[in-house]
Amino acid sequence: MRFPRLKTTRLLLREVMQSDADDLYAILSDPEVTKYYGMEPLPSKEGAQREIDWYQKQYRTRSGIRWAIALHRNRQLIGTCGFQNWSAEHNRVEIGYELSRQFWGTGIMTEALTKMIQYGFTVCKFNRIQAVVDPRNNGSLAVLRKLGFVKEGLLAEYEYTAGGYDDLLMFALLRKNYRRNG
Repeated sequence: MRFPRLKTTRLLLREVMQSDADDLYAILSDPEVTKYYGMEPLPSKEGAQREIDWYQKQYRTRSGIRWAIALHRNRQLIGTCGFQNWSAEHNRVEIGYELSRQFWGTGIMTEALTKMIQYGFTVCKFNRIQAVVDPRNNGSLAVLRKLGFVKEGLLAEYEYTAGGYDDLLMFALLRKNYRRNG
């Protein structure tokens, strides 16, 4: 299976490689990036290497796919996005993503997710793409709404993270409501 590469105006979505470990560590060790991520900041580069192993295993086992988000000009990883918890039986998947803080507010995540969602509905033939998000994560909420995701409800005390239970909101975009944006 050849890993799918997706291109947008500014971005290349490519496979995450072990050579990306330093860049991924820089992102996932930032407490502001992981604040609503459902995990503690990574304490070491080895944590980034384990994340990359997990991304690669998901693709090999067809349970998900995770792309490196890179700018065309240098192909350096500035974030990741992908599908996880893939249910082939139900044509349903969950999205996940993070971005280096220096690129927040630039439209990069919207651009990356637009292309990824297009791939999900047209190539993977998903019927439903869902996202769970911390209600305090205003940036992520704005991106999901911009992309046409609809809030379906609150998942009370859905995850146990950093010594406490977190509420999450469930958002979804259905194929019948999808409008191709690029």
